[in-house]
Amino acid sequence: MCTSGSPQAQTALRSAIKALMANVTLAETERAKRIQALMSGRTSSSASTTEECSGTPVAFSKSYHNEEQGILGCPHYQLKAKLLAPCCNQWVTCRFCHDESRRHTMDRFAITRMKCMLCFEEQPVGQRCSSCHQDMGRYYCHTCRLIDDGPDKHIFHCSQCGICLSGRRSDYYHCFVCDACVAVDARERHSCKEKRLQCTCPICDEWLSDSVMSIVQPECQHLMHETCLSKHMEHSYKCPVCSASLCDTRAIFDSIECYLRLSVMPLEYKDKMSLVFCNDFHMANVNECAHRRDELLTSKLWINDLKSQYIRSIVGCAKELPTDLERFPSSIHAYIEYYSNSYALNREALVAYRAQAIFAERMNGAAFIPNDSELKKLEMSVLEEERLLEQVQVRLSEKVQAANERIDSESQRYEEALWLAQENDVLAREVSELEAELETLAKTLEEKEAKERDAVEQQTRELQAVHNDLLREAAMREDVDREQVRLEDRLLRLKSDEQKRRMSAADSQEQQKLVERWIRSIAPVVNARVENSTLILTLGEGLGAMSGRRILVGFSSMGNVTSVETDDGRRFPPVLNHDTLMKLLSE
Repeated sequence: MCTSGSPQAQTALRSAIKALMANVTLAETERAKRIQALMSGRTSSSASTTEECSGTPVAFSKSYHNEEQGILGCPHYQLKAKLLAPCCNQWVTCRFCHDESRRHTMDRFAITRMKCMLCFEEQPVGQRCSSCHQDMGRYYCHTCRLIDDGPDKHIFHCSQCGICLSGRRSDYYHCFVCDACVAVDARERHSCKEKRLQCTCPICDEWLSDSVMSIVQPECQHLMHETCLSKHMEHSYKCPVCSASLCDTRAIFDSIECYLRLSVMPLEYKDKMSLVFCNDFHMANVNECAHRRDELLTSKLWINDLKSQYIRSIVGCAKELPTDLERFPSSIHAYIEYYSNSYALNREALVAYRAQAIFAERMNGAAFIPNDSELKKLEMSVLEEERLLEQVQVRLSEKVQAANERIDSESQRYEEALWLAQENDVLAREVSELEAELETLAKTLEEKEAKERDAVEQQTRELQAVHNDLLREAAMREDVDREQVRLEDRLLRLKSDEQKRRMSAADSQEQQKLVERWIRSIAPVVNARVENSTLILTLGEGLGAMSGRRILVGFSSMGNVTSVETDDGRRFPPVLNHDTLMKLLSE
């Protein structure tokens, strides 16, 4: 393995950058991003970059969801086909496998081709293979190009969301405010927010609208993955966004309070107080939180204990206000009356007991009974706390009255919302039925289109075969015509050759006749022969100076005498007989 600073790594990096620069299909921004990713070391190897940018399909091979059981697919889905990624022209099993192995995402809606992993036939994407007629999966969505063969997996397509979702259609309804599908059993505690799923998980930073994992909504209304929340709860109980409590924290704060009870307050902190901000209710208080007690740094713990119990119970009930208007006032006043009576009956006993405990702690465990002045101070502090509690009761009564009015208005709104929810359920059922009918019609239409497509393909093949036969017949006809023309040309040449041969034979006969005629007309000729249309006559003895000479007689193609001359250059008239020749020779 070569490091980033080795010569091999530098060479591979340069090769990858050259491949990116040579790829003309990439935009300038995309090319710059990929080169920057290479230079910053965010790639595992140059081979993957070269393969991604090459644009040529990799070798096709089978992939398994469970190789031991022979189940085809990938870790994300069970299916029997691979899809051709339109962005990089690579065979992938699903979009998650593509996005995990490359630095760009695949547009699943742009997929048009698939290849069967049973017969390796490339074809348009669909649920059934056109070659081996095997179903690629039990579920197929033509819009999302999703194929899944999981036997126990339920998937449905939401036309409003525009994507396929995991689960049964009857278990979800579409919230048009949030623009997302929500579980029916979570309708009561669901709070609407526009485009709620158009965000990322605060823990893993994955886009929630495209996620295949379950999404939960805590009390703080911040959405996150259920698995991410479970892992986050292993080391923290606070929301990663607002730090609100994600679970019931009473046990945690009870243990802290128990620890503080067993601790001795140092003298320098006995009059100190802490201002604490509650992340759950978004309020600050020096003493009590709306749902838990924030520790008061004072030595008078017995007063704060009683007041904490009182306020926790009152406000705790106010946190979970009953929706029944008849039960609401009586339940709050019952708590007020109960804790007020309990406080009045046990005040003196609590003063004596807690004072003894406090002074015993101050004396390092030695028995000590407080005097009258100290008890008087404690009683005065208790009276002061009673006055404060009365003020709290007055404020709580005002809050209860305001809460009653708010509950009246909320009850009316609740009834209206309940009516709307019922109407929404009816509409949701009707929409579900219509979607089911639409899916049935779409499936029927797809089957009909598939049959028509098969018939058209069969007719196309037959027409192609007829067309090929016609082409072969036309080619054979052209060959026959050419052969006929060639035979006619050959016949003409044969006739011409025959005519020439006949003319040549006639010429030979004519020349032979001429020779015989010259021989008969010229007595002194002792020898005669024909060379190239020229008659050569050799004269005999007794002719004086012409004895032994040769006379050259030229003939035309028609057999006429054209020239007569001797071998010494003397010329004679073309018309020549024995007398004329003898006369000319004697001259």
